Amino acid sequence: MNNKSGLALTARVMTLREVSAVLRIGRVTALRLVRSGQLRAFRAGKVWRIRREDLEQFMQPRIAVEGERAKIIAAFGRDDGRRR
Repeated sequence: MNNKSGLALTARVMTLREVSAVLRIGRVTALRLVRSGQLRAFRAGKVWRIRREDLEQFMQPRIAVEGERAKIIAAFGRDDGRRR
């Protein structure tokens, strides 16, 4: 599976740094997602690890929302809440 950043999700288990690169967010933001329970993860020693399947599950509803948002933008133009 490829994503917007062009990185392939090939590893079965990823580090927090790898996940943050895939999601194009900061490492601290990725850590917040893990700590809040929004993104499933486990610790291997002192390092957080995220299974590829858990990352894909986290991304799936967000991909669907972005697809719908893109359709609306294509149909109506701007996405900043202002009228044309």
